[in-house]
Amino acid sequence: MTTCAVCNISDDLVVNVIQAEPTDPPYEGTYLAEINATTNVGGIGYIYNREKNKFISPQLFPSWTLDPDTCLWTAPIPQPLDGYNYWWNEDTQTWIRLDG
Repeated sequence: MTTCAVCNISDDLVVNVIQAEPTDPPYEGTYLAEINATTNVGGIGYIYNREKNKFISPQLFPSWTLDPDTCLWTAPIPQPLDGYNYWWNEDTQTWIRLDG
């Protein structure tokens, strides 16, 4: 058994996450998409991109854009990579350092 997302055929929205074989017949109006290391993390409320075999999370902030190659949301300014933890402040469009 593997972890699979139950997706609506009509809009690719993930409506449930279950343990199943990807070849098991899906529920009516749905299909199964396997969640694994190459598909991004998938969960309820995510969208499954069949062409890319990737899950797209809900958009975290209005200013973030979807990278069409990775199917991940990116901030308008890259997060600093200096070993500290940061949180995006949508109002100021800046990264706020959380520690130290």
